[in-house]
Amino acid sequence: MTETAAVPVGRLQGVQRNWEFQSGWVRAPLREIVFNDRLSKQARLVWLWLASVPPNAQVSWGECETLLRCGTKARRCCIAQLVSEGFISVLDSGIVLMHDPYKVFDTKRKEIIDSLREEWGDALSLNEYAEDKLTQRNIMIQEKKLDKELEKVQITPEPIEPKANTSKTESKKDDSTIIVEAWNNCKPKSYTSMRRLSGKQKECIKKHLANLGLKQSQTTEFICTVCNGLNKSEFWSKTVAASGRNFNSVFGYGIPQDTKMKNIETLYALGAEETQDTPAETKPNYTLEQQEIIDAYRYSRYNHENNRVRGLKEEADRWLAYLHDATNQLIELGVDINEL
Repeated sequence: MTETAAVPVGRLQGVQRNWEFQSGWVRAPLREIVFNDRLSKQARLVWLWLASVPPNAQVSWGECETLLRCGTKARRCCIAQLVSEGFISVLDSGIVLMHDPYKVFDTKRKEIIDSLREEWGDALSLNEYAEDKLTQRNIMIQEKKLDKELEKVQITPEPIEPKANTSKTESKKDDSTIIVEAWNNCKPKSYTSMRRLSGKQKECIKKHLANLGLKQSQTTEFICTVCNGLNKSEFWSKTVAASGRNFNSVFGYGIPQDTKMKNIETLYALGAEETQDTPAETKPNYTLEQQEIIDAYRYSRYNHENNRVRGLKEEADRWLAYLHDATNQLIELGVDINEL
């Protein structure tokens, strides 16, 4: 009999211990902090560390980073999450104010429910909200599969040129109206429409625009390009559940995490891929093996150029290595890369 099989099963009747806590411990609200799936695991640990600091104690961020075994960038990302969710405030003097987590959690939950009701109608019930949260979690788990899927898609590095009258038209409307109209006009048919936009949703779009180096006047082009990518994506057009086909599932809410940023970058690139007007009979007839390497070549070329322009040398060099490898394979297969 294994050790696992020997463990008794049945209802939990209680928890007992014959020891006491020593120095270096902290109490934390379970629902509001420990099991709050809106916070990353590392952000929860940062909150726990802050809560453990005695009043007037001399501490430093370096101590926090050492205990968490993380870098400054990761720690700042966690602080940004906690600030965005309302659990803390950071003053210019360097003092961190910790707010009542119970009040913050209830307020945030109400904001989310109100936002969902604005987007999907007053008929939304708490059960539907809970079901949507489960769907969101499943989407997060499956988002990693999206990168593998899109590696097989043909992508060209040239961005879509904005229409001449886009800036003039959008300048006459407020940002929220522009975003709502762009989503409703360009979203896939199976996705939910919007009626109003919350402040957190607007903030999320601005973050994505800044990440891609796009101007505010390109908001419509950006959203419609991403929507075009949704139509081309096997995951977003066929796999994702119906309750997850909405604005928040695609773009995120508030400050988007790195995974969401990356997925939007990929969807934008996928949506920006232009349809060739070359007649079918003049297109090269590639084999399946050749086409797979061609897709990898185009995807690597796009990511190399994108990271190079953004000044991310390490990422650009990594994609350049993939690009060289794909180029050598295409030469061996007799494909002229000048035609790609």
